[in-house]
Amino acid sequence: MRRHRLIETFLLEHLGYDWQEVHKEAERLEHAVLDAFTDRLAELLGHPEHDPHGDPIPSAEGILEAEDSFGLNQAVAGRRLRISKVRDEDAAMLDYFGDRNLVPGRLLMVRGRYGPSTAS
Repeated sequence: MRRHRLIETFLLEHLGYDWQEVHKEAERLEHAVLDAFTDRLAELLGHPEHDPHGDPIPSAEGILEAEDSFGLNQAVAGRRLRISKVRDEDAAMLDYFGDRNLVPGRLLMVRGRYGPSTAS
């Protein structure tokens, strides 16, 4: 996980990949590098805490920080929130969010909710 997320970060920050592309490329590359490469990559990147999609990067010791994020479907109308992460499994959804600059770190105001109500 550490190797994959560091490679994603490197591809985005240093090789000009789009955040929609980095997951698939990192999937291929992560199996071809050793721990020493991963350590050097972390050093080069300044030991980032999150990958481009907002997922936490484990430390070299394998420690993963606790998360307190929640899904957008749990957001309350009228509240401000900061996007902490975006799932990277669906390329079309990444395109949608990326085109609208809905990326980790972006601050939003939830104006309302659409779709089925979750109230009981």
